[in-house]
Amino acid sequence: MLICLILAGLAIGAAQDTPSRAKETYARAIELDAKGNHSAALALLWEAAGLSPRDPEIQNTLGEALDRIGALDAAIAAYRVAVHENPQFRKASNNLILALVKAGKGEEAVQRARDLAAQAPSDPDRYFTLGLAQSEQNIDDAMKSFRRALEIDPRHALARYNLALALNRTDRTTEAIEEMKKTLAIDPRAESRYMLGVMYSHQGEFDAAIRELKAAIANNETENIEEEIGDLLFVVTNLARKLDIEPETALKRCNRKFRKRFRFIENELRSSGKKLDESGLDEMDALWNAAKLELN
Repeated sequence: MLICLILAGLAIGAAQDTPSRAKETYARAIELDAKGNHSAALALLWEAAGLSPRDPEIQNTLGEALDRIGALDAAIAAYRVAVHENPQFRKASNNLILALVKAGKGEEAVQRARDLAAQAPSDPDRYFTLGLAQSEQNIDDAMKSFRRALEIDPRHALARYNLALALNRTDRTTEAIEEMKKTLAIDPRAESRYMLGVMYSHQGEFDAAIRELKAAIANNETENIEEEIGDLLFVVTNLARKLDIEPETALKRCNRKFRKRFRFIENELRSSGKKLDESGLDEMDALWNAAKLELN
């Protein structure tokens, strides 16, 4: 009897200790994730979720970690638990809808987003989420939802940004550019500036596209410049092929032209007894322009 009582006491103590262990494990996971140690954080999130399987915050964070590595089915399962335990958990609901879209379960995503919008018809965020869910199902419906969000809140930057993207997808580039400009007026984020540059490049307005990149660099917004330049290269390559120009051949000719002009500059400097590192930018610019006149 005494042994039974002792075992029962230990079991109760362990059960009472479980929530605190889950919180401690979760806190360590968040700390590791903030430091960039995502794999260790994920392992601790799994542990925390096992210790407290009905905690919506832990389940949602676990879902986000799984979402990041592309484990969509497991992420969706975690989000479902979070939403089931707390139906008012907006972040978990949005995460679930977007994960469903990425997993190819667009119909369920749209239905969930519609239900949420119907529950709060004056909430622009609900229509924004609905638009995101519809983007891969029906782009026209998605634009209607984004426009509805903007009717409620004209300064909803994300709704306007995604409306611009949707317009661009439907080859309404001029309208898309105007919407992206309005987005920048509300919230001048790097992503908006980059996408505006891409849209300009789609229209062949390369000076405007480069201007947006320069503005981003001037503002130290360099996070996605590599991706933006890749987009520009892709557009230029496609433009060349539409004009029956082989991009690789054109690039080789450009390289040859550059080498000739650069050798011209070296020779001119050598004849005046100078080296490249002894010349200023103004002198180099003047020599470059002279090379263009001489060699063209």
